[in-house]
Amino acid sequence: MYTSPGDAHDVKRSIARMINSSLFVASLSTVCVGKGDGFWPQLPVFVFQEERLSHLVFPMAELIVYRTSYAPDEVIKQAEHTIGVRWTAVARSEHDVTETVERLVRATTDMLWVNNLDSQVQCGPIRVLTEDYSPLAPAADHPYVKSGLVMLAVPVWRS
Repeated sequence: MYTSPGDAHDVKRSIARMINSSLFVASLSTVCVGKGDGFWPQLPVFVFQEERLSHLVFPMAELIVYRTSYAPDEVIKQAEHTIGVRWTAVARSEHDVTETVERLVRATTDMLWVNNLDSQVQCGPIRVLTEDYSPLAPAADHPYVKSGLVMLAVPVWRS
């Protein structure tokens, strides 16, 4: 069955392309240079369009659809996808894992703030709703693990 551009999968794919692009690296560079302390998260980052429980690599972003809501209209389907970009990182020190997650979240927020996706998805400006952080925790194979979640609202129009 054909789905018109603008469903949640299309939005996640477009966000993944942006995170894997030089646009994200530029955003991350701006964040790190602005801090002025010489700390840079490990690159490359890994981006998955689904939640992961196996074959984990770090730092990683998981793109998660939380909901799609519709505004009734007689002609145009208007929807708003609520999508989370969850960053997870591991490190040997509390400082490094915290800095890594906070900078990846900040770079994501800065890159997507009032941005539009590529031309394959008809959408309005992305709204960043919240940033949320997990408590620092020990991990089985790594000393520390931490994650941060950027919640986005992406309005789309589909025929």
